Amino acid sequence: MNEYVGLALSFAYLGIILLISLKLQKIPFEFSRKFVHILAANWWFIAVYAFRSPWMASIVPFFFVIFNSVTYFFGWIPSINKRDGQRNFGTIYYAISTLFLTFISFQPGALQTVGGLGILVMGYGDGLASLIGRKWGSHPFQIFQAKKSFEGSATMFLVSLIVIYTYLTYATGNVAIGACLLVASVATLVEAICPWGLDNLLVPMMTSFVYFVYML
Repeated sequence: MNEYVGLALSFAYLGIILLISLKLQKIPFEFSRKFVHILAANWWFIAVYAFRSPWMASIVPFFFVIFNSVTYFFGWIPSINKRDGQRNFGTIYYAISTLFLTFISFQPGALQTVGGLGILVMGYGDGLASLIGRKWGSHPFQIFQAKKSFEGSATMFLVSLIVIYTYLTYATGNVAIGACLLVASVATLVEAICPWGLDNLLVPMMTSFVYFVYML
């Protein structure tokens, strides 16, 4: 596929997700935000199919670093930016971690699977953990400044494990259960201790790093 076509598909896909989120503003805020959080991670499949150059692949997340920063500080698109004193830099961190992992993963000779693993665990694991934790998190705990729930952390671990196993099966056809358990455990721990939206920065990076080290 031509990389410029890939750019058009990328912005069309992410633009549609944002437009749909605007229609979800009447529902609980956390759902509209996590709707974007989860589905945006699927952009990785477009990137792997469409791009070869790390510079071209990085255009999309770089754009959203700027876009998310502007919409956050000006209070635009309330369906993805926290309100009523609860805002944090989570949406900006999401774009930054995606940019970093994309640029690294598309370098010549690099393993794109490493970056994809971090982005998908962030999207699905962290996204669903937040939804379940806020809705059914009846057993809260706090580590440092991070307030989470056992229900949310259990969801993070199980969803991350499923995502890791499924993605590695799809991408490599060679899955080590030990690697899946290790990476899912680290992702869950990092998510549990991260306050202020930092999980969007540290979960994907640590997930990718641990898997990369495991592969050495």
